[in-house]
Amino acid sequence: MTPIHDAFPEATYEFISPQTITEWTDLEGEKLLAIPFGNDGRSPTANGEISNLIFDAVSEITGLLKLGVLAPLPNDESILCKKMLITFLIYKISEVHHQILLQQTVWASSSITFRIATTPINCPSYLFTISNLRSKDPDQVCNDIHHMWNDETTAAFIQENT
Repeated sequence: MTPIHDAFPEATYEFISPQTITEWTDLEGEKLLAIPFGNDGRSPTANGEISNLIFDAVSEITGLLKLGVLAPLPNDESILCKKMLITFLIYKISEVHHQILLQQTVWASSSITFRIATTPINCPSYLFTISNLRSKDPDQVCNDIHHMWNDETTAAFIQENT
C-alpha cells in the first residue's frame, strides 16, 4: 500500500502531552498507533468515543478481548488551541496481531476508518515538495531536485540546522 504522509513528520504527535507519553511508555505488550480519518471535533469527550470505536474494531480484527486503546490526554497547548491529539494507542497486543495490523495499514468498519502507525517517530521519506511542476519527464524532475539541493538558501538552511 502507498504510504500515507502526514503534513509534517511529527504530525502524529501534535499536541501530545508529556503525561501521555509517560503513560503510554509504561504499558505492557506490543503497541501501535491508530490515527482516525476525518476532521471531527477534537475534544476529550469525542476522543473517548473514538477510542471506544477503535477498541471495537481492533477487537473484531484480532479477536482479542484483553487489548487496550487509550485516547490522548489534553495538555495546556491543546486546551489553549482547542485542539487535541487525534492519535490513539493500541496496546497489550501480541507480536502476531501487531504484524497483522501493520500489514493492512488502513482499517475500516461501518463506524470508523483509521490507519495504523508504529510508535516511534519515523524519519520522513520526503524532505521537501516541488510545487508547480507538471511533467512526467524524469530528467526534468532530476534537474529540479538537483537545482533545489544546490540552491544557496537550501545549503544555508542545512548548514544552520546540522
